[in-house]
Amino acid sequence: MKTLTLTALAVFATLAVACGGNSSAAPATSPTSSPESKEVASGGTLTEFQKSRLLGHYSTRDGASGFILDRTVTPPRAKLDGTDKVCPLAESHGPFDTKEYRCEDKTIWIRVDGEGNVQLFQGPKQHEGVNVVRDADAKQLK
Repeated sequence: MKTLTLTALAVFATLAVACGGNSSAAPATSPTSSPESKEVASGGTLTEFQKSRLLGHYSTRDGASGFILDRTVTPPRAKLDGTDKVCPLAESHGPFDTKEYRCEDKTIWIRVDGEGNVQLFQGPKQHEGVNVVRDADAKQLK
């Protein structure tokens, strides 16, 4: 059995070298793993990772309602699922160190806390919002 295993390894090594392989060579790296392609924050513009935290699709846990929230632009914008209307959002301070974003017509009222948790409200008189989750990437709203 040992002879068969050693013979199989010898054949494999021979084939690998014959096909251009080199058992002592380092594994090839992909272009995305090279230091030149690694995204580094400059402070002047947002990186793709930073944008992904400010732009996304959110939906209620039951999936009944959803919207895109785009905080990569000024003013921030939002769009409810099933509509074509992109609404610029007024930003204000909410309770407990939160930020609130609302559409002028109050069709969209969103609260974001310091940990990134997002709630959807029906308007200023609703005290408890509906928790939503970021469930997909989205394109910037124009």
